[in-house]
Amino acid sequence: MRVEMNLDVQHCHDDMDSRIAEFKQDSDKMNELNLFLDNVLDEAQKSAEIKIQCKMMTLKQLTNSMDMMRQACAPKFKVEEGNGFVY
Repeated sequence: MRVEMNLDVQHCHDDMDSRIAEFKQDSDKMNELNLFLDNVLDEAQKSAEIKIQCKMMTLKQLTNSMDMMRQACAPKFKVEEGNGFVY
């Protein structure tokens, strides 16, 4: 059995250009495409905002944890005038 392949890329390119031109002439299809793209962009923006909020929460939690560690590990002493440090 012999299989033949058409490697004429120019023909495919021309066909694609004509299909795109035909698609652009159909206002209903263009409106549908615009609605689809608007929805995709809205979802992408929502997703990005959620990721930013999660990162901000994580950063805040990390900062709070570090502050708590600093407070827990900080030496407990006070300075009395003339006597130096007292623990």
